[in-house]
Amino acid sequence: MKRNIQPRGKQGGFVTGMLIIGIALMAIVVAALAMASNSSSTDVTKQKVKTTAAVGMKKVADYVEAFQIKVAEDSLTAAEALAAPSMPKGFQTATGTAPAYDSATGKLSVSNVETDVCTQINSTLGISTAPADAAAVTVDLREACTADKTYVRVVKG
Repeated sequence: MKRNIQPRGKQGGFVTGMLIIGIALMAIVVAALAMASNSSSTDVTKQKVKTTAAVGMKKVADYVEAFQIKVAEDSLTAAEALAAPSMPKGFQTATGTAPAYDSATGKLSVSNVETDVCTQINSTLGISTAPADAAAVTVDLREACTADKTYVRVVKG
């Protein structure tokens, strides 16, 4: 037996509701994607600062190690003649200001360090308050980024 289904008149209202719900869901997804892309660029910037600080600290640590090896193998005079390391891009605000070793104090200083990099260096070293200047970095502190944006590392002493 076959039934004949007759249309019941007009169907209305619910299709419009479904369209509105669909548009609202699409708007939520687009907003979530926009927020995620915005915060990821901030995270990339933070990661770049961390990486730049780590690479700069590593280059200075390598210099200190080379200095100590040169002293052990040759002499202090030969060690003091070692070329200072070149710092990574973004470590310093001004290019052309090379790191300098001061034989009188036994410290290697890198001036014009970017503010964010300086903050990251002190954070990595567990220093909550930056020393005022290079004179405050002693054998006890060993290394720090000072308030005047100079990264100082004790090389000998």
